[in-house]
Amino acid sequence: MNRALCVWLGLGVMVAGPMAGCGPVVREQTAGSEPAATSRNTAAVRLEALRQRGESLAGHARHLPGGTDLEHRFIMSDVLGAAAAAIRMLSENGRTGALEQQLAILESVRVRLSAADINVNTDALIDTGLRAAVSALAGIRGERFSDDPALRSAGERLQAKVQELDMVRGPMHRLVATETVNLMAQSIGRMITVLEERIAPPPLAAPADSTPAPPAEPPASPEAPAAQGEGESAGPQP
Repeated sequence: MNRALCVWLGLGVMVAGPMAGCGPVVREQTAGSEPAATSRNTAAVRLEALRQRGESLAGHARHLPGGTDLEHRFIMSDVLGAAAAAIRMLSENGRTGALEQQLAILESVRVRLSAADINVNTDALIDTGLRAAVSALAGIRGERFSDDPALRSAGERLQAKVQELDMVRGPMHRLVATETVNLMAQSIGRMITVLEERIAPPPLAAPADSTPAPPAEPPASPEAPAAQGEGESAGPQP
């Protein structure tokens, strides 16, 4: 009898063991916290690469218009290559057929500028490349940044400037092309700033003030009646 009781108690302990906390421990995680942080980190890495493309474009633009036509065309070749790299990164999540065509034009113009004969006028070729870049930026702005008034204004200035390319030639054409490139670099820089603002973590709420409020002052007691002067009688006068 005692042996049977011991066996029964032993089985009870074996069954109750896992229920008493011996099972696997499940760690509690805040839902969505880790995926959100990972997403922000990935976006930050991509944004840093995009920022480098934008800085490359701005760096080439600082060398414009160049001292000679030959120098100008070589710098413009580098400019269009840097612009294409930035546009690719800005449009990776929603590249359309029109944008692919504009990128192909940019690459073609870049190669032709670097290989053009010294005696060939390349103004029209540069115009083609700049128009392709401006059109690509306009499409990206409409798709991803339509709610930003600064970019809308920059886009209008850029469209107006690129129209001036048809009206000038020679040294003046180089100046207008330089102004167009500078506006392109500014637009891309603004797009990068907007993207930085979008992925920034929300600000932490300010902690509530735990300092107790000072106690309210008690109401002032009514003034006591003035004491009667010395020698005056409190009773009725005879």
